[in-house]
Amino acid sequence: MGKKKLSIEKTNIYSERTSTKNYIFKDKGDVLEYIATEKTFDEIYKNIDDPWDQCNESDKVYLNQRNNLNDVINLMINKFDFKIPKILETGSGTGYTTNFLKENINTKIEITGSDISKTAVQKAIN
Repeated sequence: MGKKKLSIEKTNIYSERTSTKNYIFKDKGDVLEYIATEKTFDEIYKNIDDPWDQCNESDKVYLNQRNNLNDVINLMINKFDFKIPKILETGSGTGYTTNFLKENINTKIEITGSDISKTAVQKAIN
C-alpha cells in the first residue's frame, strides 16, 4: 500500500515563517503538500536558530498558548486537586514552552521536553 500524501489548503499561517515552510511543505499552487521526513526537523534546527519564532516574547500567539496551558495545569492542581507528578511536552523543539512551564507552574512537577530533532534537543540542553 502506498504512502498517503497530506495536503492542506493554503493559508497565511506560514507567511511570516517562510523559512520553515519549504522544509515541511511543497507549494502546489492552491494547496501545500506535506513533505517532511524524519530528517526534516533536524535540518530545520541545524539551519535556523529559532524556526518557529518561539523565543520572541512579544509573539502573542505563543505567549497566549503558554499562559493558557499554564493556567489549565495550575487549575487542575489547585482547584481540582489533581496529582500530577510529571509532564512530558512532546515536540518541544528547543524547550521554550518546557522552560516557561517550569518557571510558572505553582508547584513542583517534573517537566520534561522531547523532540524528534536531536539538534533541537541539544539546543534546549545548552
